[in-house]
Amino acid sequence: MRIWGLERGRLKEKQIKLEEAAGLERELVRTKISRCRQQGYPYTIALTGAGGKTTAMLQLAKELSEDGWKTAVITSTHIFVPETGLVFITEKEEDRAPLEDEREYMRLEQICREAEERKIYVTAGGQGPAEQKDNKLSALSASFLEQLKRWADILLVEADGSRRLPLKVPAPWEPVIPEETSLVIGCAGLSSIGRQWKDVCFRQEYAKDFFAEELVTAEAIAGILTDSRGTKKSVGDREYVILLNQADSEEERKQGERILALTEGKCARGICTCFLPLEDRG
Repeated sequence: MRIWGLERGRLKEKQIKLEEAAGLERELVRTKISRCRQQGYPYTIALTGAGGKTTAMLQLAKELSEDGWKTAVITSTHIFVPETGLVFITEKEEDRAPLEDEREYMRLEQICREAEERKIYVTAGGQGPAEQKDNKLSALSASFLEQLKRWADILLVEADGSRRLPLKVPAPWEPVIPEETSLVIGCAGLSSIGRQWKDVCFRQEYAKDFFAEELVTAEAIAGILTDSRGTKKSVGDREYVILLNQADSEEERKQGERILALTEGKCARGICTCFLPLEDRG
């Protein structure tokens, strides 16, 4: 993984972890967890937008859990079952026999205990819709979510769906950001630059006002990321970080630099990332 940030108007590579780039330094996180716990919930981070949300979220979960924080991952929409960490999947409440509840609570408790001992994260959710053939989790039912919240120091929430496209403009009912969220990380994929926006942007019916031309530009992405109708929707006065994924080539990094310059001052911080293996990077 490679990470860049903006310094004096230029993109500069950082030799730091993603958690640090997002402003989640250890002592600061300790303070934030303590404040949230006083209110009765974990420090909650929601990821919205498109273009690598899940990859970024799981990387953050890995780093935070390795630091010793009890870290949980959930979705308010749907998410692919990760190949790392520990996973808790439960049947939908209406499909679960009442006598199974206590057994399921104990199973979640055991998974959390093992994750804490091994310093890895827990991903928890319900079984995805039966009509979906892919391996996805749905939102966790309320009773299990409360149990998870009591255990976790940090809760990471994938709060938006994008059908694996690099850009997203939300519908009126999106994103689904939990009320207790402290930090929102808005994501966009740089692979969309120079392509037809109708080919790379999810929820086209709500996106047309953001595009002055057929091809995606840095200016259009900056507009989506900072507009209350776009990725910044429902953020309110929460801390907001912009994360540009897919900075895989020199040209994409140049465009990322332009976007971060345009969004500077409209977010707490902005970063670019590349998750490609070394041999595939440009």
